[in-house]
Amino acid sequence: MMKEMRQNMPLIMWILVIAFLITIVVSWGAGGFRGSGPKQGVVAEIGSREILYEVFAKMVQDRIASERAKNDSVALKEEDLTKIRAELWDQLVRNELLGCTAKGISLKTVDKEVAWAVRNSPPENVMKMEYFQTDGQFDRTKWNAYVNDPQAREGLVELEKDYRQTIGNQKVLDRIIAGVFVTEEEVRRDFVDTYGRFSAIVTGYPAKSIEVDTNSFTDEDVRQYYLNHPEQFWRPEMRAVRSVTISNAPTAEDTIRVLDLAREVLERARAGDDFAELAKEHSDDPGSASKGGDLGYFPRGRMVGEFEETAFTTPVGEISEPVRTRYGMHIIKVLAHTGKGDEDTVRASHILLAWKASPETEEFASEKAREFQELTKKVDFQKAAESLNLTVVESDFFTQSAGTIPGFGKLKAAIDFIFSEPVDKVSYPYKTQKGYVVFQCHIVRPEGVQDVSELQAVIRGKLVAKKKLEVAAEKAEALRQKVGTGNNLASTAISEGLAVDTLANTVPTGYFGPMRSNEYVGRQLFTLNVGELSPVEVTEQGAFLAVLTEKASFDSALYESKKAEIAQKLTKSKQNEIYADWLSTVEKEFDFRDNRHLYFTEY
Repeated sequence: MMKEMRQNMPLIMWILVIAFLITIVVSWGAGGFRGSGPKQGVVAEIGSREILYEVFAKMVQDRIASERAKNDSVALKEEDLTKIRAELWDQLVRNELLGCTAKGISLKTVDKEVAWAVRNSPPENVMKMEYFQTDGQFDRTKWNAYVNDPQAREGLVELEKDYRQTIGNQKVLDRIIAGVFVTEEEVRRDFVDTYGRFSAIVTGYPAKSIEVDTNSFTDEDVRQYYLNHPEQFWRPEMRAVRSVTISNAPTAEDTIRVLDLAREVLERARAGDDFAELAKEHSDDPGSASKGGDLGYFPRGRMVGEFEETAFTTPVGEISEPVRTRYGMHIIKVLAHTGKGDEDTVRASHILLAWKASPETEEFASEKAREFQELTKKVDFQKAAESLNLTVVESDFFTQSAGTIPGFGKLKAAIDFIFSEPVDKVSYPYKTQKGYVVFQCHIVRPEGVQDVSELQAVIRGKLVAKKKLEVAAEKAEALRQKVGTGNNLASTAISEGLAVDTLANTVPTGYFGPMRSNEYVGRQLFTLNVGELSPVEVTEQGAFLAVLTEKASFDSALYESKKAEIAQKLTKSKQNEIYADWLSTVEKEFDFRDNRHLYFTEY
């Protein structure tokens, strides 16, 4: 058995390295967007420490290869790639920051801890390897023999390195969440919120049914409301930016390149080259390229007009001339044709050569963006734009919490820059779907209470809403006095012309008909006894009365069976909150800088 393992040592080493390559190699290398930025080729910085784009890209490509190996018949969509990048990025950042924290507090992992973990906690993928199994089950004796084999030393180095980091990270996490605990009261309340059930009858006065004259409020009423509620009119800091966009749209030369490539690919296909392999090599359709361009069967009306007409008129087995659509040039091979009339369907494969910018066009746009940014160090933003024949666009005011820049959408890195740098500071270029954009914050509206002159209509609206709830509450209290007991609620409400809603088998945190979702109200109702009339419940929707018609008794046996599970869930939730707060703080402490916007448009 040891001889067999030695023969397969390279395979085992490769698996261990790939499975546990979560530490970051820090050295210079090429790759990524070649425009200007904090540092070329660097996707993140933690203090003076640099994380290379090529290293992160390699992690992403390895994950993509792993996902495709699981199911090569399903092509990864763009949202799948975005999710993969996000998951790996979180892992990368977490490991780096936890490692920095461990060093900062002199927290060490000793060799004995690492050795114990390697021997007693082998990786899951290793446990599934045939070399370490007996009768289909992981054989710890074989694993121990491997660990003790001197020739396995090289293969275990990466595993030990990973375990050392993992153990150290866990020690830091244990310190971060050490003070988290959950009380018996919290567990019991969560149980009731989840498993408590009641039915009720609800009636009352929705605010929208109450008429209030807006003109009944004076300017003094508005001023007093403003003075008494300054917190309602607090406005966070807002900024407005100037920007120039250097387009990276395909040029005429790029279009000619696509047309020439389409003709070349067509000639190869008709000369006998495998169509599926050509699709995998050239097609820009992410949904079909990995499947050799196969689109399956589709009826009329599914595809764009030009594509559909060609697909339905090309004989089975033949390859069409290139077809132009708004997406690019399509080379179509018809595989089957079935049905007639409305039931007519075609099975076809295609190679899409998309209208996209060439590397030269991308390079030109990025270089021009960098040229513009450099020029703003010598002349002002407007003059720099004029000298390069660029148009300056000014945005409306926006807040950092809004998460978007008017006209550009979600650009987190750019927003962080805009709100962290002084007025007139010029950003480095950000790659967006429109091209390369350079921003300059030119106006700051400081945080503070808005002036009352800007709020006349808003405050009058609040006064009207407040008055409606007051009137609704008065009416509901009068109804409550008239009803007397819960048994009379429905009949009295109907005689008053009020709507009556029935809530059936509702949880305390559920939806309460006209009262909508309201945890406070739900918990209040659950404390009532069956047949007991509630006090007037005032929500944003109005003022209401309710009477419970059914209520499940507290299930002590179920509670005991669920208590540990609930406590664990609540503890985990609290731990996640504390961890998120810690992560936000430590990113600033270690001067973490995220440069993903230079490489991926979603940032």
